[in-house]
Amino acid sequence: MYSQTLLLQTHGVDPMVTGSKKPEASATKVKAVTAKPKATAKAKTTASETAASKTQTSKPKKTTTTAKPKTSAKPKASAKTQTSTAKPKPKPNLKAAIAPRRVGEMVYNDELLESMAEMILYGSKADLTPALPEIKKQLFDYDIYMVSFLSDGEIGEIGGKVAELSGADAADLTARLLTIRESARAFVAIACKHNSVRAFIDRAIEADGKEAGISRLKEAFLTGEYCIADVDPATCEGFLMLF
Repeated sequence: MYSQTLLLQTHGVDPMVTGSKKPEASATKVKAVTAKPKATAKAKTTASETAASKTQTSKPKKTTTTAKPKTSAKPKASAKTQTSTAKPKPKPNLKAAIAPRRVGEMVYNDELLESMAEMILYGSKADLTPALPEIKKQLFDYDIYMVSFLSDGEIGEIGGKVAELSGADAADLTARLLTIRESARAFVAIACKHNSVRAFIDRAIEADGKEAGISRLKEAFLTGEYCIADVDPATCEGFLMLF
């Protein structure tokens, strides 16, 4: 130790200064070493942040577009479906059954002949609904007495005229008009004996009950005293069910 101090003094170096500088140098070195990791960590953080920002900017932003749902087109009805769907035939005039025509003391049940006529006409394979107004006009608004006096030739002329206007089959229409005339003749015979067709039917139903009364009336119209030529059982029964 003494030799080292002497050596330093010989070279003009103060041993106190030299001793004090060494710790500072090592402290500086330690500080530098300890500061280095902070700089590295900061650099790494900066680098990772830069990389993350580049990654975010490089990725395209997803745009959310709301796709409109496609509306399914309504299926068009096929020609077969359209032609097969037939319009139901209208029912006979039920209101007519409660509106008799009165002339003084006499009751004319023209409304009942109209109901019977419509049932007879609806039995046709062709739709005669458009022809109903013209038929009613040609048959004197279903006056039972006027219709009952029509001849076969006159009925044929009416059938041909109405068929030409409505496009119906003339032979079929004429046959149905003849049945309507026979109904009018039966109604006239009933009115002469019982004052009105409605009174005759009402009394039969009241006396025997509806089911038995209609059965007896049906027999009278089909094969009995007031037989209507060429009227079918279904039409006759349908007419009586109006009461």
